[in-house]
Amino acid sequence: MCVALADIYRHRRSVIGSLFSHISAIPSFATRLALLQTLISVHDVSVLRGALPLLTPLLDDKSDESQWLATQSTFEQEAYLQLVFRAFTAQSVALLSDKESDAGSFVRKLLNGNVQSLVAPRLRELLLERLASDVFGALPSEAKVAYFGLIVQGLQNVEDSTQSTAVKSALKRFELDVTSLILVIDDLSKSLHEPIAQPKKQKQDGR
Repeated sequence: MCVALADIYRHRRSVIGSLFSHISAIPSFATRLALLQTLISVHDVSVLRGALPLLTPLLDDKSDESQWLATQSTFEQEAYLQLVFRAFTAQSVALLSDKESDAGSFVRKLLNGNVQSLVAPRLRELLLERLASDVFGALPSEAKVAYFGLIVQGLQNVEDSTQSTAVKSALKRFELDVTSLILVIDDLSKSLHEPIAQPKKQKQDGR
């Protein structure tokens, strides 16, 4: 019975992955949205795995996905991005907690604030909204400390005041226990005291 159930889950995840892989080849906004709405409603970690190839290219303005999104209206862009980010759920914490996973790498790049693509600020806002909803609370303590510290450090890379306010508002919604908060402060303190490498001075002629 357990073997049969495992086979069913594997088959379902295979089907979900296959369907997601076809979405980027669909130029029609309406068709993409309809297929996404069906897939996002499935409660399975494979949904996030399938959604990442639609999000990661948006960190590069020259990618095909970025160019496709740019051809849509502002309203359509917002509807599309909000739908894709629904793939980030409390069920996906295992992926988000893994630094080596595509999901963990994507989240860290966005939270760091260094990504300069046109839609990166909105992607960051949507990610923070999803984390604040229920995802952050489901993360293990180690991941909470890492993400919280990364968000705080990333503030220095956020130049827009509106963006900075949005990040600070999200931070207020993240709950940390005393031990985790002390670890965050300790990590931030260490980063502030790290020596900054100074460029070597070239030797002048005759010395």
